[in-house]
Amino acid sequence: MITRARQLRDIAAECRSVAGLAKDPQVWAQLLDVADHLEHLARSHGSLEATAADESHHAAWPGLIKEISEPTHKPLKEVCAYWLTKRGSRIAPPRSALRSEEFDLFLPNVTLLDVVGDPPRFSYRFHGTRAAEAYGENLTGKFLDEVDLGSGRAGIIGLCVKVVKECRPQVAQIRFTKQRDGRLVEYERITLPVSDDGKAVNMLMCVFAFEKISHALT
Repeated sequence: MITRARQLRDIAAECRSVAGLAKDPQVWAQLLDVADHLEHLARSHGSLEATAADESHHAAWPGLIKEISEPTHKPLKEVCAYWLTKRGSRIAPPRSALRSEEFDLFLPNVTLLDVVGDPPRFSYRFHGTRAAEAYGENLTGKFLDEVDLGSGRAGIIGLCVKVVKECRPQVAQIRFTKQRDGRLVEYERITLPVSDDGKAVNMLMCVFAFEKISHALT
């Protein structure tokens, strides 16, 4: 794309070229003055265009953390229906009731988080292959509060705490850009509580529908 700054510089160059052919010293001087003025305008436009491009880059992928009432992706709806059948009359199903062979098609998009302590922290017990690809690394064994979640860190952790307290499925649309490598991570996620003792949530099962997988910026 030809910018306004480039157009002004091209015109300035034309003025200097014409000035070189001028035989009248006054015309020659006037053309050079016009060329200098155009160069000044080009520098001003160049600065503005660079600022606008930088702002556009940062605004292109604004952070988003939005809780919604139900999944918009069919796989997440199916996982929720599966969880409900396993829950029965309990507050949440135990881990032993969630059999991986029964939802193996979803496993690449599944993350299991152990709930540790009070206030709760969340440790990655399992990080599916597609989830790891979207994030850029396998997070198994790490704590959620130690992971680069960009500006979405507090909101994402807060959503997990809410599931522990309320013990009900939660659906959210999330988008953030990692601070370390500029990777965009964008997804819809359902978070399902798991309770082994039938009293407290001790694990979260998160299933993702990724909007896109973005490579890190270079």
